[in-house]
Amino acid sequence: MDFKLDIELKIKAKPLTPKTGLQERPPFERNVFTITQNASKFVYGINKSDIATMATNALLPITRRWALSSTEPTEVITEPATNITASEFKLNGRVHPHGTSTAVTFQYGTSIALGTEGVAKESPVTGSSWATVSYTKSSGVSANTQYYFRIKTVAGTLTIYSEILTFKTPPAS
Repeated sequence: MDFKLDIELKIKAKPLTPKTGLQERPPFERNVFTITQNASKFVYGINKSDIATMATNALLPITRRWALSSTEPTEVITEPATNITASEFKLNGRVHPHGTSTAVTFQYGTSIALGTEGVAKESPVTGSSWATVSYTKSSGVSANTQYYFRIKTVAGTLTIYSEILTFKTPPAS
């Protein structure tokens, strides 16, 4: 089975200072040429062939490897935390490994940066249907604290993350 992947790249070259009214631009006015958010070049008197050359040269270091697989990638869904107390919580989710052995961990922390990982009780997950996964944290939990969490799955060389959910532990009683 053969596949073809076409990638279209649109690039805009625009004047650094926009034209107003009937004002004419000098022939070699400075223009900004942007390839990505972090890569801009300033040029004078640019034409279409110059743009094509600059884009080609700028994109040469960017390489992507595409691999086609006969198996579907792992699917993962974060579900709300349960059993939340001032000293414990349970993180939940579902994973569909699509026949590939998949390691499952929960990443969590008190900021969106997460920072801590715990292995799901059911890891690794195998099979061809949805599996429920969970992780219980029962020590080192802070009362009255906002927590963030997501699921991380690794199947072979492919790592997939779920969306990040949040919850707050109640105050200590």
